[in-house]
Amino acid sequence: MNATQRYAAQERKEETRIVKTQLRKLYGFDVASVTHGTGTSRGWLDVKVYYPDVRHDIKLDGRPWSVTPAELHQFRQDRWRDGIECVTACDGCARIKRLGERVEELIEKITGRKGEYANFSFSWEVKS
Repeated sequence: MNATQRYAAQERKEETRIVKTQLRKLYGFDVASVTHGTGTSRGWLDVKVYYPDVRHDIKLDGRPWSVTPAELHQFRQDRWRDGIECVTACDGCARIKRLGERVEELIEKITGRKGEYANFSFSWEVKS
């Protein structure tokens, strides 16, 4: 590894630490992981944040249910439960969408990565 490669690796490590710390401490998000890609995707930043504690209103077997994100995720993972969707205008989904947009804005602000080729991905993680 030459000096340029060491510097790039150190920069990536520092960026990972800064994103994780700022999302967690300054903005209060429960961060699951912040990693960089490898190989041809080494410039990509992958951020996973745990779902916030919100409830979703769903219809299951024709009856209304109120479930946590983890329960909704589990229902969707079960093959025999295909087609479970939140009822129209579920407050939980609306809140998660707003929070997701906020996390993406913060990642852009923290890293300076913007635009169509921002080279970061963001996803929600279910806390087990």
